[in-house]
Amino acid sequence: MAIITKRRKAFTVVHQVIDENGHNKQVHETFYDYNQALKRKKQIENDSDMINIDSESTIVDFFYQYTSIVGIKEWSITRYESTMGIINNYLEPVLNSMKIKDINDDFASWIIKEMSKTKAIGKRHQRATLYMPASMQYAAYLFFKKSFDYLISQKLIETNGFHDCIVIKPSSNKRKQEWNISILDQILKQCERVSLFLFIHLVFATGFDIKEVLALNWDNISNEQDNFYIQSNTLIERMNINSSDRIQKKRIIENYGSHGFNNTNTTTILYLKEKGVKTAKIHPKLYNLLMLWKEKQSKGISEHENQHRLIFTYFDGRPIDSRTMSKYYDQIIKQMNTSKLSIATLKNFGVSKRKNGIGTIADLYYDCYQTDNLPERKQNGEIQKKEIESLTVQSERIKNYLPKQSSVDVSILIHELNSNPELKAALIKKLEAEQQ
Repeated sequence: MAIITKRRKAFTVVHQVIDENGHNKQVHETFYDYNQALKRKKQIENDSDMINIDSESTIVDFFYQYTSIVGIKEWSITRYESTMGIINNYLEPVLNSMKIKDINDDFASWIIKEMSKTKAIGKRHQRATLYMPASMQYAAYLFFKKSFDYLISQKLIETNGFHDCIVIKPSSNKRKQEWNISILDQILKQCERVSLFLFIHLVFATGFDIKEVLALNWDNISNEQDNFYIQSNTLIERMNINSSDRIQKKRIIENYGSHGFNNTNTTTILYLKEKGVKTAKIHPKLYNLLMLWKEKQSKGISEHENQHRLIFTYFDGRPIDSRTMSKYYDQIIKQMNTSKLSIATLKNFGVSKRKNGIGTIADLYYDCYQTDNLPERKQNGEIQKKEIESLTVQSERIKNYLPKQSSVDVSILIHELNSNPELKAALIKKLEAEQQ
């Protein structure tokens, strides 16, 4: 049995499958057209894993079925979500009710031209380009080429014209600025957030991917006779809640749910890698910085709040995901008024060998590194004044978070808030989040 749920413009088909351990597992498949969701529901209830099409079927119907039945098994989560978005946002409006029988020798060149003239749809909070992005056009071309091979196998078309098309993979013509020690040092000196400061250090020093670094916990760090190592065996990822079903249940350590993501299907998941454990040796100076943060974090976040002992968390113990960390990084780059350097390329810079072949760039950097302390956030006087005013206005609401206390206890609390900017900022954030 399957059911269809609606959230904003999306329709989700919810059903049960048997996992590799013989247990029932709930699966969510998202569609942006009710009729497509209804067809998928019927397929599931008829226990059919076959694509049900003929020459009278619409091309769009075939694309949705192919993605839901073939793509969902063969592709990554990111590719599956991206393809569904391309079909819904770009291909369906262009193809409309065109049928498989309407595909002719000129179809491939025609649809590629149409895509280049199709108006772009911007992502939420992002400005749209004028036309469908070249990267999406190329992704659609690869999808056409693969899916039309299936139509040939079913003898619904005779030739696949996409194999004869030449579509160039897009590349940026902009000259990319490259990382160097001076730029790295400037960025680190601008960091006031400890999380961003240590995140940049760890990407640089270990060569780990962003999702690997953000998933690190204190148990991943070891000291073996003054040789310091970090091991990565987990990932943390922000994703559509429907896509989380693609991860094997036994690999999921924690699903943090949608807390903090208002009116979205977004969740953050900490899970084990499918294969491959990475190990990196780190410099004693970086190890000392990490231990400073470990001590400071333990005073502000309890083990109950941070059960998995993650290094990168919010004040309430929730993990920091890659999108949030990227925002922190973008703020620094904007302040510096410099060209943006990709964090993804930083990992390659740090672990690359020095010109003399002895050690890495990271080794050289930390040998000369002078800072022994973590950064502290500077409070602008006007901002601080506004925060105090905000606390004053909401003083009655603050009491709701506390058991009944004597006036002495409340006075101590107010004193702590005035003397501890981080605690004050955290409480304001909590109060403002509740108001929304």
